[in-house]
Amino acid sequence: MVGRNWVVAALAAPLMMLSGCQTTTLKPGAQDQMLRGTLIATGEKYWFESCLGGERQPVLAMTDALKASHERQSLGDEWPVYVESLGRQEAEGVMLTQGFLAGGTQRACRFDLPDVELRAVSADEQVVFDLTERHIRVQFIDRLLMLAFERPEVEIEGEVRRWEQSMQGSGESQNTLLLEVRPEACTGKRGDWYGLSMEAELNNRYFSGCARLGDFVHWPLRQRYQTPDSVQTRRIDLSLMADGQLHWREDYMNDQPLLEHEGRWRRLSPSLVQVVLDGQGASDAGMVFRVADDGALKLEGFHPAYGRELEFESSAGLLRFNSGELDWWQ
Repeated sequence: MVGRNWVVAALAAPLMMLSGCQTTTLKPGAQDQMLRGTLIATGEKYWFESCLGGERQPVLAMTDALKASHERQSLGDEWPVYVESLGRQEAEGVMLTQGFLAGGTQRACRFDLPDVELRAVSADEQVVFDLTERHIRVQFIDRLLMLAFERPEVEIEGEVRRWEQSMQGSGESQNTLLLEVRPEACTGKRGDWYGLSMEAELNNRYFSGCARLGDFVHWPLRQRYQTPDSVQTRRIDLSLMADGQLHWREDYMNDQPLLEHEGRWRRLSPSLVQVVLDGQGASDAGMVFRVADDGALKLEGFHPAYGRELEFESSAGLLRFNSGELDWWQ
């Protein structure tokens, strides 16, 4: 399908980094979250420090691949290695059930890859393929050139995800792209370990390399939230959309009409989210919630209508991860 695609010459941005526990074959659970942080060893014990902050937590279990990658990259006790993984919080610590990436240091927490759902990089790190909401952008680092193909429908064949597209080039020429990503281990040029591999053919040139998930600003946020069942005075349902809009529905559980608001939300930091409801005045700064590792939200400070104790539990899937295209581990 050829659509409204465009080609633009642009300055190439710096290439972002693709940047005593049980080890066994673990299976992600339905309640697993997307976790980002550093893996640290002290003697025989492993610890996890979340990019969202907080105290380090003991690692109860992790995959053999994560442990082996940490051992290759660590320079000794207390040396942090950045990791991305599905995992879950237990009372005693953290379980890392499906690794996506291991490599780099705590600095990697700063890179959010906004609006990039998946990034694939050629083995020589000279060509970057970014899957966004509407396009597949192909950036040539050494040529200061970018191609942007309209994002096509994905083809799913087993564990392979395939995107194929073409667009008009200069004159009568055509630009063609075939991008395939699969959940196979890959080692990057700098020695980082990835859980995804990619192959691509662009204008009859073949590329292979590693891939990673992106759009970290939406980790670990969920699509929908609700107040805990233990709250008997009112029930609030909160829906967050990927474009920054929200829907707020409030039920006082007394047979009165529901109160519904549209509004907007945004991340203030990796661990804070601001929620602003429409119709509350331009001077209203809204509410600020702290985001837990499992995606739960807790009100920061005091709000005249909701006091200090407003909390939300997640009631739906991850905001971006369950698009159906990047769902290998669901």
